[in-house]
Amino acid sequence: MTKTELVLARKAEMNKEIDATIKEIVEINNRKAELEKELKELKIAAESKYFNLPIDVKERIEGDEYYMLKIPCMRDKEFKMPELKVLLKSAGIDESEVITKEVIEVVDKNKLKELVKEEKLTQEMIDKTIKGTKYYRSEYGVIDK
Repeated sequence: MTKTELVLARKAEMNKEIDATIKEIVEINNRKAELEKELKELKIAAESKYFNLPIDVKERIEGDEYYMLKIPCMRDKEFKMPELKVLLKSAGIDESEVITKEVIEVVDKNKLKELVKEEKLTQEMIDKTIKGTKYYRSEYGVIDK
């Protein structure tokens, strides 16, 4: 074999190795996509079948060995400023303690939590001043026995 033929043979062998590796990656990616789709469909079916309470109510469903937990969440959370300001004013709280005015109004959530702890406001009152998109996330696990 000449030197050129050896180089071509090595290149051909390397190309086969590269193809085998990439083929395996592509196959795994395809299986992963199929499994993710199957998992999503199975979760949707289980959640729609077993969760009965409204979307913003925490719920736990248990079998003999496993559980499913619905945890209410909110995205795009935004305070309704007029309602929050009225709430703070009616509680005798200066709005500047809770709301910072910049280009936008920013709510100090820690200060609101303190006001709830001090029982000047209730969490239910504050919740009425919040708007956002409600959703939930689920957890699945094994029940400790």
